[in-house]
Amino acid sequence: MKNEKKELLKKAAAGDAETMYLPAQDYENEGNFDNAFFWYNKTAIQGLADGINNVAMYYLEGLVVPPDVDKTINLLESIADKIPVAKINLACIYLEEKGCPQDSEKGMELLRHAVSGEGPAAFTIGKIHLGGMYGAPVDYKIAIE
Repeated sequence: MKNEKKELLKKAAAGDAETMYLPAQDYENEGNFDNAFFWYNKTAIQGLADGINNVAMYYLEGLVVPPDVDKTINLLESIADKIPVAKINLACIYLEEKGCPQDSEKGMELLRHAVSGEGPAAFTIGKIHLGGMYGAPVDYKIAIE
C-alpha cells in the first residue's frame, strides 16, 4: 500500500489535477487535513471544480484555514454551473445562516436548480417540505416527488 501511495504522490507531483485529487481524498480519509487541503488547493488552482468545492468547504468550516464565508461563497459560485454539489453547498449556507443572513428563497432556488443533477438536492427539498422548514409550507406532495 505504501508503494502505491508513493506512486500516486509521484504522479500527482507531476501536475495533473485529477491525479492530485486522489491523494487529497486519501489524506482526508486518514484525518490528515493539512495534507488534504494542500492537494485540494493545488487542484483548485488548476480549476478542477471538485477541488474548488472541497477548498470552499475547508474555508466554510475553518478546517486548517481561517473560516471565511465570503471566500467560500465566491468559490462555490465560480463552479455552481459545473457541479450540482456546489449549488447544494451554497443552498445550505443560505438556508442555515452559515456566516451570512438566512435567505430561504435563494437557498430553495439553488436546490431546485441542483435537483436535475444530484439526488441529495431532491432529498433535501423533500425533507424541507415534509417538515415545513425554512419558511416552506408543509407539503407532502412536493416532499414525495
